[in-house]
Amino acid sequence: EAFVNMSRLLQLYRRSQLLKKSSVVQAGHVVLRQVTEPVDSQTIQSEQFQSTLTKMHKILDETEHHGLSAPQIGVPFQVMIVQITRSQMRDLGKRTVAALQMSELKRQIFINPKLSVIDSSVVIEREGCLSVLNHSAAVPRAREVYVSGLDENGNEVELRARGWAARILQHEIDHLNGLLFVDKMKSRTFANDDWIDKR
Repeated sequence: EAFVNMSRLLQLYRRSQLLKKSSVVQAGHVVLRQVTEPVDSQTIQSEQFQSTLTKMHKILDETEHHGLSAPQIGVPFQVMIVQITRSQMRDLGKRTVAALQMSELKRQIFINPKLSVIDSSVVIEREGCLSVLNHSAAVPRAREVYVSGLDENGNEVELRARGWAARILQHEIDHLNGLLFVDKMKSRTFANDDWIDKR
């Protein structure tokens, strides 16, 4: 049977949420419900856009979260960054990492990403979000996906991912379409993370 150390997973979510609330917009902000706009090649090279990417990198450095999208910092562009670090996996432990099908994913920027499902079999695991602080829920996701887009220099990039990496990609793509994990969650599993351990 798959084993997930829920306590450690929630600790990871909590640690990633120790940031100034002004850094990441929260549920209720209109930008999180907008369908984002594609970014043209000229804009990608602009100083203002590169500054946006720098801010996103900084937030991921501070929070050690798995992903971040541009609308989460108030910018309605089709941009997202994803990662799975060794330190994240070490904190979760080998059994949980194996159960979640988690492997290292070097930080990758996707601009104007397109996602297609490769394996539509459903996997249900808990997710948290920097824009829904201190809460998580069980969310069904496709097991394997393929994403293509552009990197920070406008070059084409692609990624085929399974397990936890596939979940992160779907979560961030949802942000670009004006969706939050609460729109797809198993509603009765929604909980304040501080209370889950007390059940």
